[in-house]
Amino acid sequence: MEAADDVCYAIIDIEDAIELGILRIDYISEKISEIITKISERMSKDEEGISKDSDMAQFYSCTITTLENVKITLNDNKDNNILSTRRVMAKYRSPLMNLLTNQIAYAFIENYKKIMGGTLRGDLIENCTNKIPEIILGEFKNIAKNIIFNHPLKNEFEVGCNSTIGVLLNSFLLAADDICSNGRGNISIRNRQILSLMSHHTQISDNDGHYIAYLKALDFVSGMTDNYASYLSKQLHGIFSS
Repeated sequence: MEAADDVCYAIIDIEDAIELGILRIDYISEKISEIITKISERMSKDEEGISKDSDMAQFYSCTITTLENVKITLNDNKDNNILSTRRVMAKYRSPLMNLLTNQIAYAFIENYKKIMGGTLRGDLIENCTNKIPEIILGEFKNIAKNIIFNHPLKNEFEVGCNSTIGVLLNSFLLAADDICSNGRGNISIRNRQILSLMSHHTQISDNDGHYIAYLKALDFVSGMTDNYASYLSKQLHGIFSS
């Protein structure tokens, strides 16, 4: 789970930055070229110690091919005149995630006894023998740290998201508290209307108790799409769009 978390965030942070206009597609294409160079240099050092039909040789070959194809996709669409940005990034995301997942899964199998015995040092990504996931994710994390997280657009977006989540949680948790504390027949009109928004997904009853009621409210909020969360937050805050 920790490795999956690392892979998803490292790749999707780049995707989000491109959609926000913080990064350009051709910049990521250049970074993919740099990654290919680093992995090729690593492969050259390891070539003498591995046979051509070994798993390690296959990993190197598959990695170079995948990265080259990703770079071609990015270069073909860097001016967004063929596919939408979202579709371009889907073509970038899927092969990279598949590549990294397979290599990390292999590291898990290789280190299974150490993991179960509690003797493995470091995480799975660090323990991939060929260091390919570490090279790729390390490059992406550096981009996120040095460019994305310091960019005003990213900070504006996150502040806005925090406000959206705050409005939603404040509304639904207060409504959950009201029904648990006072019973459905005695809650305010506003809270009754807020709870009715959950009726098609799950209902909070008088007998749930605060813990279960809060879990249901949190489950409802966390299951929203970004667009719906933004829309509903504005509605609850009294900001109506035409």
